[in-house]
Amino acid sequence: MIAAVPEKAVMDDVIHTIENLNLDTGYTVARLRSSIYYINENMQIQALVSLFNDSASEVNAVGVVSDEGEFRGIIIRKELMKLVSRPFGLDVLKKKPVSRVCVSPRTFESNTLLPMVSDELREEMRLQKESFYAILDQQGRYAGIFSTRDLLIHMSEQNRKDMNLARDVQTSMVKNRHNVLAFGLEVASSFTPAQGVGGDFYLTRKINERDWIIMLCDVSGKGVAASIVTAMLYGITRTYDFSKGIKSFVRDLNALIFETFKGDRFLTGVFMLYDEESGKMSILDMGHSYLSLIRDGRVMKITSSMENLPIGISEDLIPRAGRLKLQFGDILITLTDGLVEQKNSDGSFYEMERMQDLIRDFHEDALEEIRDRILEDFEHFRQDTPYHDDMTFLLIRYPHPEEEEELL
Repeated sequence: MIAAVPEKAVMDDVIHTIENLNLDTGYTVARLRSSIYYINENMQIQALVSLFNDSASEVNAVGVVSDEGEFRGIIIRKELMKLVSRPFGLDVLKKKPVSRVCVSPRTFESNTLLPMVSDELREEMRLQKESFYAILDQQGRYAGIFSTRDLLIHMSEQNRKDMNLARDVQTSMVKNRHNVLAFGLEVASSFTPAQGVGGDFYLTRKINERDWIIMLCDVSGKGVAASIVTAMLYGITRTYDFSKGIKSFVRDLNALIFETFKGDRFLTGVFMLYDEESGKMSILDMGHSYLSLIRDGRVMKITSSMENLPIGISEDLIPRAGRLKLQFGDILITLTDGLVEQKNSDGSFYEMERMQDLIRDFHEDALEEIRDRILEDFEHFRQDTPYHDDMTFLLIRYPHPEEEEELL
């Protein structure tokens, strides 16, 4: 419960602050208050004008209450100063009580949840004009004032916190750098979000004694919305029984995404089942298409005559897989479009050929060293130009037998 009682006096006891004893300022409108000042309805306007002039920008609005503490309205500093700045305005109004110029604002009960407030004031927040509102306690007594500016500041701060939380969660799910070095597989991965959080996802996981699941996905959109889909991807890959096969996984993932988002969110992706003993790989390219192979110094684009739709667009999906057998020393490259669609200050794109040439030049190095060279080259190209999109790539190699022996 709050009581509107004088806590301290300013300007010879003409303005007071409310005493807030048991006011819930959790996730309610009460936490938006930017003014807790109030005056008596019988106060003369000239005294309030003097107060506003002396208090600089500290007081932008005050509440008006009766002798009995009943709420009468508010006075907005800017609006009052407009009135008295008119010709003879102050001369006409100075002896009048402030009740003559107070306005009846829209009011909110102090325990109203902030999401409800933001929904109700959505249209007002789109306007350039700052609007003021009064907060009342459950007994209808004055509890403070807030404005659309206060609400926007809060929403901006909350959005920043949400983005930081989403970034921390995503970082725990999708590492910026990841390496795999096994007897029949070498992988180096890189993920760079464009906005702190993003919609790229990759996974490299051994599912039995010889088979690996490798995937790279690019979720439509950016920011927190895309990161929600990324979290769903992470969750299903953590719990899915991949012994049912990669096609089964893609079908079940499609059903989940489509049922959840009804086509409003989708993802492209490359899903691979890799046998580390034979180098054989089943590949499902779900509308992604960024897949190439470097073999004996030659670059080959990996394509399939069996086209698949992106995941989440259609309720019914029948994925078709292609087959590829890696040879010792082959380097398979898959990436998201954030890399090849990146521009520099001259408007030039970071071309796929540039990345492929760099890999060919250093193909005998460890993949993690090649990855770091690519990132260094990419940043040198980009310089201060903002990231176009999330940028993720995977380098996959079938190691030579002598490289395997070095691991022993």
